[in-house]
Amino acid sequence: MTIECDAVFGEGGHILNLQPERLKAFKAAHTRGDVVKLIFDDTVEHSHPAAFKAFHAMRDELANKRGEDKHYTKTLMKLRYGVAVPYVDGFRPPLGVKGQFVEFKDKIYWAKSTTVYSSEELAILIEGVMRELSQPA
Repeated sequence: MTIECDAVFGEGGHILNLQPERLKAFKAAHTRGDVVKLIFDDTVEHSHPAAFKAFHAMRDELANKRGEDKHYTKTLMKLRYGVAVPYVDGFRPPLGVKGQFVEFKDKIYWAKSTTVYSSEELAILIEGVMRELSQPA
């Protein structure tokens, strides 16, 4: 049996599997002591579509778990773990960086669009959402 799973390097060198259902099926087909071969390939393009898709799936899962609107949950996660800065008089968004102003709890922030996050920024965001998902509702 051969599988491929997209993953992101996380904090401390942890590898975050973005397609856990594939690994679950692989693990179910094996028992303790089976020898398997792992191949790590870092030639994946940095546009990170799998990580982007995984973030949104986890965001949806977290929103459903908490009974929140998906947009609210995404904004909260971006403010906690993503690239967002509070608005102050005279603030100008970085030139050429896609983002938007958002209002949250009576404050205004500029939040970078997740579509232009770097691989590292997206990994940090995903790790944060994973931590939140592991907490009781």
